[in-house]
Amino acid sequence: MVSSTGSGDFDDVKDGAGAGDHFVILDGHDVVLTGATALGSIAINGNGTLDGNGQTLTLNDGGQANIFSSVGTGADTSAIKGILDVDITGTTARGINEAGTGGIRNLTITGNAIFTLQYHLTLTGTLTVTASSTLDTGADKNLTVTSDLDITGTLNGNASTIACNSLTVNTNGTYNATSGITYIESLTTSESPQSMHTTAGTMNHNDGKVWYRGKGANNLRWGEGHVYDLHVECDGSSGSAIILEGDAGAGHVEVMNDLTLTNQSGNGLLCRMNGTNYDLTVHGDMYLKRGDSSTSSESIYFYYNGDSTANWDIKGKLHLSGNEHVRFRAPNASGRLRVGSFINEGAYFQST
Repeated sequence: MVSSTGSGDFDDVKDGAGAGDHFVILDGHDVVLTGATALGSIAINGNGTLDGNGQTLTLNDGGQANIFSSVGTGADTSAIKGILDVDITGTTARGINEAGTGGIRNLTITGNAIFTLQYHLTLTGTLTVTASSTLDTGADKNLTVTSDLDITGTLNGNASTIACNSLTVNTNGTYNATSGITYIESLTTSESPQSMHTTAGTMNHNDGKVWYRGKGANNLRWGEGHVYDLHVECDGSSGSAIILEGDAGAGHVEVMNDLTLTNQSGNGLLCRMNGTNYDLTVHGDMYLKRGDSSTSSESIYFYYNGDSTANWDIKGKLHLSGNEHVRFRAPNASGRLRVGSFINEGAYFQST
């Protein structure tokens, strides 16, 4: 273990610390990275401060329980200041304890090991879990990724709340989804390739919910069996159209339990599948529900663009609730709508 010798640039206060060493920033010491930096592990104590200064900190294991630990809570300082990117390359299972103020921007996990959150983690940038690497959220530690969540290794969601700008599970990647809620909160329209794209990899739903509540003009793509509950609403300030691609290769949108479409206050929702020949299977109930307002700008439409020629099976109930601005457009004579039961509380049901 090597401790900081005082405040200043890392190279001036590191006391010889480098790759493989555990480095501790002591109480009251303010350390600034001035270039790409390699250590084994790091701990930021008490009122200590690490200023990332736009640099990348690479950690290859320093023999401690936590490969990254930040507990600084001083009234006048942040445990982490500035922009800090962290690349974890260690190959021994360790914890990540980011309990202090401030935070990491981009976190990349490339080590062939399991890294477990010891505290809630908020990233102001991206999270990348590469092949053979695993990030585990612990029993219930929340994970917030302001930008994109990209999985080629494994993410274990447990019972945590997980929020991200977009979710991508690549070939050989696995998302063992939280049994709680995975929020997708796309901040821009036309996310590339999609706001949600899991078909290339594996997503085990664990009876959890995927809740999309981002910008319009975005697509959601997932494999069959990937999604248990799906809730879709839209920040319509940049358009309110959401396309359900589901399993694009199979031309099939499948939700293993309930599908719910709602409107955010002041915004509507226009929702459809990726083509008029896309089949829909909802194994539970399907709900179209709106809030208090009755303005047309807050309309909820499903299916709004073209006449579906596909087969739609809603094995539970189809429940429409609202007024004439809640509209459900059924497949035409070339397709089929089959429901377990039907409840319409003032909405508009259109048979084509």
